[in-house]
Amino acid sequence: MKIYNITPAIILTSFMLTLTTACTHAGEINTTEAETSTQAETSQLSTEVVAGLKQMYEEEKLASDVYKNLYDKWQIQAFSNIHSTELRHQQAVKELLDTYGIAVDEKLPIGEFKDENLQKVYDDLMATGMQSEQAALMVGAYVEELDIEDLNRLLTFDNPDDVRHTYEWLNMGSRSHLRAFVHNMNNRGIDYVPQLLDEQEYLVIINSEHERGGRKDNGFGHKRGHGNS
Repeated sequence: MKIYNITPAIILTSFMLTLTTACTHAGEINTTEAETSTQAETSQLSTEVVAGLKQMYEEEKLASDVYKNLYDKWQIQAFSNIHSTELRHQQAVKELLDTYGIAVDEKLPIGEFKDENLQKVYDDLMATGMQSEQAALMVGAYVEELDIEDLNRLLTFDNPDDVRHTYEWLNMGSRSHLRAFVHNMNNRGIDYVPQLLDEQEYLVIINSEHERGGRKDNGFGHKRGHGNS
């Protein structure tokens, strides 16, 4: 088995910068916008929850944009399939943003992001993914690791039930996407080495059966109230 390790330092550094910035400055980044919202709904959420929703909206856009461009380049069906799913994920987060009166820029073209760190991450990922099919599939797996790691963190917040359920659904989707990318690499004789998840968590995800469940199955809907149980 050939082993390809997606180790361009620029990508790893950019992703870790994004994660660190999001964790450290979540409240600070969005405080002004949360305070000046004209919607009374926003006041129900903490600034860290508002920051998390806005961050996840852009991260879902990043995944969608990356996968569309990589499918156009390499015609690997997994990118087309997962791109379609990412659009639904982004819409699910947008519905939550609308529910709580949180404004985001919906007009940004493919490949453009309000968050400067995510813009840099996107640019680096595309530069790598355009090099080869192997690199493209590794970029896909890397993006899903990023989503899983961020969603795990966001799920520790005091989220309303509808936000928590949506994050759980997105996390299940990211685990499924990670398995799909790894399966595609295995079929090409490539062993993927996880970049963000620890090995134990990664192996549990990869060796798990297909997970079933949708937004309705998990009691989704815009119900108010908090709870992490």
